[in-house]
Amino acid sequence: VWDQRVAGSNPATPTIIMRILKKIYKKIYFFLSLLRYLYKDYIFLFSLKKNIQDIVVSDIMKFSSRLEKSINSKHFVTGRGLELSSKLINRLHLAFKNKIINNQILFSLVVLKKYVSLQTSNNNKNEKLLNEYNFFLKKHKLNGTDIKNYKSRKLSKNKVRNLKSFTQLNELRRSVRYFSTKKVNLNDINKALDVSQNTPSVCNRQGWKVFVFNKKNDIDFFRTIHKGFADKNNQPLNCLILITFNKNFFEYPIERHQGYTDSGLFSMSLVYALTDMGYATCTLNINNLTHKNEYLLRKRFSIPKNLSLVMFIAVGHYLKLNITPVSLKNNIKDFVIKK
Repeated sequence: VWDQRVAGSNPATPTIIMRILKKIYKKIYFFLSLLRYLYKDYIFLFSLKKNIQDIVVSDIMKFSSRLEKSINSKHFVTGRGLELSSKLINRLHLAFKNKIINNQILFSLVVLKKYVSLQTSNNNKNEKLLNEYNFFLKKHKLNGTDIKNYKSRKLSKNKVRNLKSFTQLNELRRSVRYFSTKKVNLNDINKALDVSQNTPSVCNRQGWKVFVFNKKNDIDFFRTIHKGFADKNNQPLNCLILITFNKNFFEYPIERHQGYTDSGLFSMSLVYALTDMGYATCTLNINNLTHKNEYLLRKRFSIPKNLSLVMFIAVGHYLKLNITPVSLKNNIKDFVIKK
């Protein structure tokens, strides 16, 4: 009777209805699972009790790193980074007020001292910055002469060519932002990519996809959408790599981070491989791209939506003498929670 009233003359109708209901159930279950994972990932953003120490230290490291880049630029630009220096001083006030003192905080004082010196020397007198800096020193009873002088890292081209171990390679590798004008050999890039294929990935899925750009027009386009290597006159660049991953290779939402994890491992393998071959590299943050610029990038190079952007890697030849930021690294005790 039920078949006659509901299914009519088609006995397969109940089976079709069950399939549809299962599909709807799976969609609802996926959506609820996604919400649950998003809640776990981002609930800390809405916490009323913030970890002040983590936020202060992270901000100080970030601002200090950016000022280091300014200090080590080929041609120091007066006025560049003034807003950052004010933010750094503000965070340092909080650090000393809350008695948050570690090696990164102390090193940021060294960077700030050098930056203030460059911004207020000779005819570049910046009274506002100088007053902010002196007030900070006075308030926290610090003597500027007791703060160490900043010294950039100096790396010779010959030293990089004679690497004898992975430990030495790891210690000498640094982000280099000024290359020579010598062209990068694409055969070398292919060799480095081949070596990097030995990178581990979840279930050996190797979800990364790589774009290599070496045409002048493409490099010039990159400079217009990204802040890295924006100084066309002083930062030669003839090879740029874009790392992406295929989202279709992963199970969502449970593997929502896996593409970035695998591609991050691959990117580091590639950087080490290039360094071992004698090339200088600089990893560039993809988050500098605005939504509009990401759209322009995808449109120009026909990058489909299923590919997530991970990072750029600038590649070039070392100068005879390379000046880079110190980029102070933490001690083991600063990041090992239990051993």
